[in-house]
Amino acid sequence: MTNANCSCIKREDQSFDFIINTYDCRSLVITDLTNWMIGDGYVLPTTHNVTVTLPTQSKVDIKIIPNSVTSVSANTLGFGECLKDGIYGFYTESCGYNYSKVKAVVCTLRCKLDNYISKAMDKEDWDNITRISNLIDLIEIDAEMGNEINAKEMFKIVDKELDKHSCTCYCR
Repeated sequence: MTNANCSCIKREDQSFDFIINTYDCRSLVITDLTNWMIGDGYVLPTTHNVTVTLPTQSKVDIKIIPNSVTSVSANTLGFGECLKDGIYGFYTESCGYNYSKVKAVVCTLRCKLDNYISKAMDKEDWDNITRISNLIDLIEIDAEMGNEINAKEMFKIVDKELDKHSCTCYCR
């Protein structure tokens, strides 16, 4: 028998899951897709505690609204006005089990790429833009697949490549 009003994440594939968007490079917009146990004494919690490991390796505790959308400002994460691009780790505990997820935040890289696109002059630029765009996608895929080291290395390569083309960006 379970305790009344217990909140637990289901122990199955994709149990702790969410989508991250960065519409303006000023906040993470987290859409929680976590699969919670409901019924038989289980309830959906009003908030869910998550520890975030930032690209700087510091940690911040945030609260996510389960099965909903939560906005977390760059300031809340300790960055001031703009988010820091890089690899973020998300960790939580539920009913004695630990869950983790790694996500790439590439808002500034995409903004720099947009800057490069606006200056593109020839086929060589467009070929390079396509390659860089694919590498940014790879950063996100590697992070999602748990290839954190590869994602971090690829991030450095792309950032350096965009800097070569004088692509700058600040929060939009």
